[in-house]
Amino acid sequence: MLRPVLPVGVLAACVLVLAGCGGGDGSSASSATSSTSTSATSSSTASSTSTSATSSPVDDHAHGEFPEPGSTVGPGTFKDAITAGAVIIDVRTPQEFAQGHIAGAVNHDIESARGRAALAALDPSKHYAVYCRSGNRSRTALEIMNDAGVEQAFDLDGGVELWQQVGNELVTGD
Repeated sequence: MLRPVLPVGVLAACVLVLAGCGGGDGSSASSATSSTSTSATSSSTASSTSTSATSSPVDDHAHGEFPEPGSTVGPGTFKDAITAGAVIIDVRTPQEFAQGHIAGAVNHDIESARGRAALAALDPSKHYAVYCRSGNRSRTALEIMNDAGVEQAFDLDGGVELWQQVGNELVTGD
């Protein structure tokens, strides 16, 4: 008999946590389902070398390369891209940013006109690693950037919530 990769209780807890993580775009229900699927996929990727036939984010790209533009990636791939030189963009509010962010991140609050304008004005020749709390606002940011011709960007699946759940740290200050 095959054993599930994640105990049912852990998976249920993830669903409950992610279900409450809306980003204000009205897609929290589908996002929670997607994030839950991704959490399970990311965990199974970490514990084995099997691949998934689903369209969920993966953490198996070659080191030193950037993810596909417009893609949503797991924490491992996101971290590798940062190491490879991607510019880190946090699209949460300044208050959220002050509470803790990924080291080296620049804050462009997507909820403000100034933040959206800053995203549209980014250098299109650079690679951008974009994140928020749960993944909803970062996907909206990618759309804004793409519409402005800033296409070399990808976002973090599950946002800083998943980033921390897998053992990565946030910093405060600059």
